[in-house]
Formats: sequence, C-alpha cells, structure tokens
Amino acid sequence: MKKPLLILVTLLISFYSNAQRYYGIASSNFSGINGLYINPANVSDNRMLIDLQFASINAAVNQNYGYVKNFKSLYDSVVSGNDINFIKSGKTTDVGFNVLAEVRGPSFMMQVGKKTGIGLLTRARLVGSGTGINTDYFTFINDGIRGVKLPNGTTFSSGNLNTSINMFSEIGIVYGRQLLNNSKHFLKGGFILKRYNGLGYASARVNNFKVKLIDTSISKVNFNGEINGSQNGNFDFKNLNIGKALFNGIGSGLGFDIGAIYEHRTGVEDENGNIKISTSVKENKYKFKIGFSIQDIGSINYKESSDNENYILKANNITVNNVDTASLAFDDLESYFKSIGGIYKKDNNATIIKAPTTITLFGDYKFSKRFYLNALFTSGLVGNNTDAGIRTPLQAVITPRYESKFIDAGLPISYNGLSKDVKIGLGLRIGFLYIGSDDIISSYTGISKVTSMNLYAGLHAAIPNRNKKSKKKKDNDASETPVVKGDVQKDTDNDGIADDKDKCPTEFGLKTYDGCQIPDSDNDGINDEEDKCPNQSGYARYQGCAIPDTDGDGVNDEDDKCPTIIGLETNEGCPEIDKKAIEKLKLAAKTIQFEVGKDVISPKSYKLLNELVDILIEYPYFDLYINGHTDNTGKPTNNQLLSQKRAQSIRNYIVDKGISTERLTNEGFGDTKPAVPNTTQANKAKNRRVEIEMKIN
Repeated sequence: MKKPLLILVTLLISFYSNAQRYYGIASSNFSGINGLYINPANVSDNRMLIDLQFASINAAVNQNYGYVKNFKSLYDSVVSGNDINFIKSGKTTDVGFNVLAEVRGPSFMMQVGKKTGIGLLTRARLVGSGTGINTDYFTFINDGIRGVKLPNGTTFSSGNLNTSINMFSEIGIVYGRQLLNNSKHFLKGGFILKRYNGLGYASARVNNFKVKLIDTSISKVNFNGEINGSQNGNFDFKNLNIGKALFNGIGSGLGFDIGAIYEHRTGVEDENGNIKISTSVKENKYKFKIGFSIQDIGSINYKESSDNENYILKANNITVNNVDTASLAFDDLESYFKSIGGIYKKDNNATIIKAPTTITLFGDYKFSKRFYLNALFTSGLVGNNTDAGIRTPLQAVITPRYESKFIDAGLPISYNGLSKDVKIGLGLRIGFLYIGSDDIISSYTGISKVTSMNLYAGLHAAIPNRNKKSKKKKDNDASETPVVKGDVQKDTDNDGIADDKDKCPTEFGLKTYDGCQIPDSDNDGINDEEDKCPNQSGYARYQGCAIPDTDGDGVNDEDDKCPTIIGLETNEGCPEIDKKAIEKLKLAAKTIQFEVGKDVISPKSYKLLNELVDILIEYPYFDLYINGHTDNTGKPTNNQLLSQKRAQSIRNYIVDKGISTERLTNEGFGDTKPAVPNTTQANKAKNRRVEIEMKIN
C-alpha cells in the first residue's frame, strides 16, 4: 500500500449492495427456482412440476458519485484498461457504492402432491454495503492530493460511515404449501431455511473523520478521528471444493426467508351461460395476486481466532508530510501509526455480520393468458446504526412481460434508491437458457445516465405441470367443472358437489363428508380422523391430545425433571429441599474434618456424613457436588492433590452407604479459589474447606 491515507479510504469506501434478482424473468409464473428468491411461497402451486438449475451467474455494480457519459465510453475504458471517466453528480452529498457477485449453484424444486412444493437451493454471494462518505472528500481522494486544485486549509469530513462486505455461501431447504383454496380466494405460504458458510468479510465504522490540507505542494496533511475496522480473509480458496464452499468456512450462521402469496381467482362464462371454475395445474387461475416476503433473516458469526482481526485507528491532530509517497504494506499499519503519533489497537474477538435482510412486496395483474404487469418494491431492514451488517437500498420495479412454458420476456423499469435514477432492462428465458440485465436498455440507448451495470445468465431444465386427463372424456379437461345457472346442479361453494347433495352448500368441502370440511370437534387444528383425543383440545406432537402431566403439579412432563413427584414450577417440577436439610448441608460443609495434612476423614464427621446420605435418599432427583479447597501453604501441586483426595474421600464414604456414583461429582481446586485472602491464619483456616451443593439431576 503506497498511500497511508488510502489505507483509511480502503476501509471507508467498501460497497453498497443492491440485490439484483433477475427482475425481467423472476416475476414469471414459469420462472421456477428464480421465483423462489422473490418469494419462497412460489414453490407451491407452481407451473413447473420440476425445475433443475444447473448454474447461473449474476454481477452488478452501482454508485451514486457520478455517471459515465454513455455506454460506449464505459465499454472503451473497460476494454482498454483505462480509468473510467466519471462526471461528478451535482445531487450527491454522500457517496455510496454498489457491488454484487453471485453464483447460484445446482438446485431443484418440485411439486409434491396437489398442495405442497419442496426444493433445495445452493449459491455463493459477495455482498456489501456502505454509505456516508462525503462527496468532496471522495473527490479529493479520487483525484489525488496533488492532482486536485484546492487551496491549503481545505477541510474534508468523511461523515458518519458504516460499511461491510461479506463473502459467503448458503444451502437452503425450501418448503411451501397451499393454506386456503375456496375457488375465488387462494393463499399459499413458504419458507427457506438456510445454513450460511462465511468465506471472508471486512467492515469499517467511522464517525466524523476529518482531513485538512496543510500544503498540497509537499502533500502535507492533518487528520483527526477514529476508524473501527474488522476483517477475516483466511479462507483457503486454493484447495476449494464443494464441501468447503458450503460447509467448512471460517464463519457460520443460520438464516431463513419467509413469504405468502394471495390470489384472487375468477371463473369464465362461456357462450351458453355456463361458468367454468378451473382447477388446472398448468394455467394461471388468478386475475391478480399480491405477495409479501422477508429474505435473509439471520447473521454469520466469525468466531474469535488469530485470523479474525479487529482494529481501532485513532488519529488525534496528526500532521504528516509526503503522505501520498510513503511506501507501506498493510501489515506495517501498526508501526506506521505509532511512528506518526497515532494510536493502533487490535484484538481477535468474534464478529457477527448481519445478513442482507430485505422486505419485498409485489403485485401481479393478468391482462390475458400471456400478458402480465408486475409491480415490486423491496427495501433493506438492516439499519445504519448496526455495527456490521449488509444494508440494501430501496428499489421499486414495474415489469410488463410476456410468458409461456418455453419463452419469457420481461421489461423491468426500476427506480434505484442509491443512484436515484430510473433504469430499463430486459430479461429473456428461451428453453434451457435465461439471460438478462436490469439496466441494459437504458444504459445502451442513453435513455438514462450510466450509473450501473448488471448482467445475469443461467441454465436450467424444467418439466411443466400437466393435468391428468379423464379416461372417459379425453377431449375434456377433467380439472374444469361446468356449473349451469339456474339448474338443480348449482354448486354455490364450487367444491364439485351439487347444492342439493351438499350438507354444507356454502362451505368448500369434501365428497367423503357430503360436501363439508373434515371435522375438528375440539377446534385444535387437528382433524378428527387423525385426532386421538377428538373432544379434547391438544397438540399435533401428541396426536391431538393435551400435554401430559403425570404428577399433576402443573408442570408438563416435557419440562418436569421430577415427572412422578409433585413439585414446584419454579423448581422445574421438583420439590424444594427442606430448610432443615439445607442447614445440615451448610453445617457439613463447615465442620467436616480430616486428619492434619491427610485425606483421612475424622470419625467426628461420620454423623454429619450420615445425615448427608439421609438427605440424598429423601431427595432422589438431586445430585451432590463436592468441591475441596485448601489455603496457599505449601506447593500448589500438593494443595491441588490434597483437595482432590479429600473430596474423593467424602464421595467414597457416601458411595459405601449405598448412594449411586452417578449422583456424585467431586473436584479439587487446591488454593486457586480462596474464600478470603490468605493474609492471616484465621483466613487460611476458612480457606481449608469442603463446599457441598445439591442440584436437580
């Protein structure tokens, strides 16, 4: 690192994540696995019976410092390797940056029966967030101390900055199920349980870090403030394999997504006046639907280790000459700060990085069988005051689209809360291939200024859902039930049972129960067919029966450590030890005597020990803990051995009286835990002791 000041900047200017989610195709009903990243409830009642994802990639950069004049200028800079010529934005006061790199690995989803969907997802991500960098300060750093034409005495403040970047993989188990289906109203829910595998992170937190130009001709700079930084990048990428990538990182954590989708469904009236209520698994039955989900609720814990490094850099009115010409490696940062009068502190404590938690709302309107309009809103839930966490800015997207089994085309029009501009993209799915960008059209055509770049592509294989055809009526769709207006076959609740034969004509039900729902007599959510106690409200894990409480003490057997003896709720279902017994325990601990310097129990103590045995017999659900202690006279090793032997002698005496060894625990601590300082003979006498305690076993 050649510029010490840029060490600070490197910590400050991290990345600001904006989770691009394949908006051009993900809202399609045929998007399969890609739709699960919008809302996990999509796994149920999906138009795809099975979807297998081989792999996909997604990369995005975004920033609000400025813009590139046009796409050609950006392309030429990237190809030639030259610096990108940014034009500073006049609107920006706080600089933020965007970066996302994602690989979605082998994954699958499938429909199980009529109501349930399951799946398994894998992916690796690099995400980050950061904001609060003063625009003028960034311009100064970007242009160079000598390159920028500013007068001496100019002062810059970094503002309040909190940045984090995290590289991790995840494996997720997906489950979704229909929750309500009464023709017009349909509801489904789903969740993804994730295991995060941390591969590396870096974070920095700054409050009012100030830089003042003293003499630009010799790069003389004064700076003040404090930077808190953390990092762990010791993951072994050279010997990477699937096991390491998914399960054996340098950090770990759990997370989950949860979501629900409601559909409003309508029937279709034909030319003869018949209303057809479709139950087809291969078509979209809604006129409109709305969804709600929260993604990435969780965090990754990078445990305390020599590789987990936390820094505090304090600069208190430090002035440095030739700050932009110093040659300095990152490992020399401590010595450099000390040499210029700064303060550098370091520890290896654990760091918890919050996952990029976001909330997503969407609505989808069906114009016809192939044409739809989707509106989506997403925003991060991790606040700026969090020590280390990934923050996601607001994003609002409207996507008109065409969809079918084998072809999808979407035109996402999005507003980005970071760059505060509108972008137009394009997403395509053709058979096995999908490809797209959330901003390619606006960037390439010049409709909007180039503040970002995004591209995704992937391969998958899917089997669309198909209806089972009736053997008797091959030409008719068995999933559609004609209902004739004004006829005796009227079916008010659309459950396939005519009203004149339906005992519950206004309630969607089953033929087995003459058109009524499966009965649940005790209203405990478990139908009578599966309820062993149908007239008593209970729990699913007890097959509809109440939680057992064998001894009737108000503490159920699951939580009762003394399930057959009446006890107290405050004592985990066990009886309390009698006060007299407690006094005997205390007396024994104070008065049990041994021969001087030996582990032989004095006969005078036998009576007390016999009383201890009686107490253990009276309270069979309690264990006895015996801890021996000495004063500091003599060698510590001898004291340790003596205390251990004395505790063991008491244990042996009690065992000889018939108490199980499993109920006894003994340990010697020597002189390591004095009750009082070993400063007088009286205190030393107090430290030569045996501590006895009873606890619920």
